[in-house]
Amino acid sequence: MILADKYLNKLLEDAYYTVDSAPFFPYTFDFELHGDYSQIMKAPWFSAMAQGQALSAIVDLYEFTQDEKYRLIADKVYRTFKLRTTESEYWVAVADSKEYLWLEEYPMDSFNYTLNGTVFAIYGVFDYYRINQTDSVKTVLQASITAIHDNILKFRNPGSYSNYCIKHAVPSKEYHKIHVGQLQQLYKMTNEPYFNEVAELFIEDFYDY
Repeated sequence: MILADKYLNKLLEDAYYTVDSAPFFPYTFDFELHGDYSQIMKAPWFSAMAQGQALSAIVDLYEFTQDEKYRLIADKVYRTFKLRTTESEYWVAVADSKEYLWLEEYPMDSFNYTLNGTVFAIYGVFDYYRINQTDSVKTVLQASITAIHDNILKFRNPGSYSNYCIKHAVPSKEYHKIHVGQLQQLYKMTNEPYFNEVAELFIEDFYDY
């Protein structure tokens, strides 16, 4: 636990904080999405995927230790999923024109709707719901899962591998396998057969692993 505390304290030390003490964990390097220099994330930048993975780890620490300090930190990290672009300098969640809630891996002015990043972030909210089963958390969880459920076919390329994000529609052989596994995991989390059905479609489209 000493090592876990050391890593967590370093994350919190380097975090950027909102007025209500919600910590955003920065990437400290520039990143060109799809190798496109017109789509650069300039350091420091933040990601729902990073927030979600950190939240999962902190929830695990709380459940293992029952130490309330981890519960309080998890509460603060979760707040980052409730902030919107109009409310905070830092943000990772956005509602699109149809009010679907996307947890953005690459928060830009022109939204990307990245599949793997949103689902990895959903895992964090799902884990947090285990320790805070309020209607508010349930709403965020259901809204983000619904965004994937209702838009998943926008990522599909029949007979080929799936797109990395909606904005650029760039097929990704590497991430196609990840997408299949994530859809299968969403099925396990929700018992919604549609997720498994689309996973099977993705496998039929491209199965080379």
